[in-house]
Amino acid sequence: MVQSRASIEQANGALMLVYGISTEQAFNLLRGRSQQTSTKLRALAEQLVAEFHTLAASEALRSEFDHLFLTVHQRIPPSTRHNGATTDAMDDRQQVPLKTLLW
Repeated sequence: MVQSRASIEQANGALMLVYGISTEQAFNLLRGRSQQTSTKLRALAEQLVAEFHTLAASEALRSEFDHLFLTVHQRIPPSTRHNGATTDAMDDRQQVPLKTLLW
């Protein structure tokens, strides 16, 4: 049950990202496709997630996302951070591409 829910949530996330839609719209799209193709929702979601990595993300998209991911904390109000921290251990001038951090 947890595994199937995770696959459905991941598939919803992929649909939201690609189509710029809400959670509800993504689920409705996934459910509708499941019904149209007489395919179990869980199976459709699992296969979509399994094949999502085959789509090519451009370097420009990755670069923009790297910047967003590495700086998003700067736009969160201090009251919602750990211990009210307002600075980061690594300032923007020292940031390395996220790809470097992952591999």
